[in-house]
Amino acid sequence: MFSRLVKGLVLPIRGGTFLLRHRRLLPLAVAPFLLNALLYAAAVYAFFQYYNDWFSLIMERPEVWYWLGVYYVLRVLAFLMAAAVFVFSFVFVGTVLAAPFLDLLSHRTEVIVQGTGRDQPFQFQQVLLSILRSAGHAGLIIGILALAFPLSFLPVVGHALWLGLGWLLLAYDMSSFSMDRRAFSFRTKWRLLMSNKAGVIGFGATTFCLTLIPIIGFAMLPAAVVAGTLLFLDLETQHTSHGQ
Repeated sequence: MFSRLVKGLVLPIRGGTFLLRHRRLLPLAVAPFLLNALLYAAAVYAFFQYYNDWFSLIMERPEVWYWLGVYYVLRVLAFLMAAAVFVFSFVFVGTVLAAPFLDLLSHRTEVIVQGTGRDQPFQFQQVLLSILRSAGHAGLIIGILALAFPLSFLPVVGHALWLGLGWLLLAYDMSSFSMDRRAFSFRTKWRLLMSNKAGVIGFGATTFCLTLIPIIGFAMLPAAVVAGTLLFLDLETQHTSHGQ
């Protein structure tokens, strides 16, 4: 289990190095990178510009000194949770906007790894389906996170559970392109991913943490989709070998 966790933790880095080793994939990563850069800059600006106003709606700075400790603890916790919501929203929205490029990037990653198949030709219908499918995924994932958000109000344990769920959903989102091309059902996708829980959580956790870092966060979406494709191919190979 520990080895699977470690492999999952380094998977986004593996995805990034895979991109750099196969330069012909880089043009497909440029559009998501630029979209992410614009989204990231706008989101960071809005986050820091309006955070104080948002938090003041929850709690005003107290005048009495002995309440200041509670105020600052809540302020830090609220900041961390708001940062988590920012990361999840940023990734899922960015995935929808860049879906056609990411779908093609995932497909060509499979072609390189497996050494079979042909490059997917451009089709407007396929582009539209990719956008709609990614929008549906994003809506479902954001809905799940929103329903589970009350967990975040539980000190420590609640935060860990909510973040853990977010990491799982990040990993699902990044590996969904490969599974959608095979027309897997929602249940089949999760059954496959949960066959390597530690690796999937590790993958989601590293993706989450690296997205928080400016500049690196811009490049995370294409690298994470490549990593998610590699994760799926590994799981598919293991599942096939066990089934034989």
